[in-house]
Amino acid sequence: MMASYSYLADHEIESIVLYIKNLSDN
Repeated sequence: MMASYSYLADHEIESIVLYIKNLSDN
């Protein structure tokens, strides 16, 4: 359960980081 949660959290963080980087480029 913890491993699954950790995976989802990491994926969400990565998505947010990419989203912010995309905003910075524009």
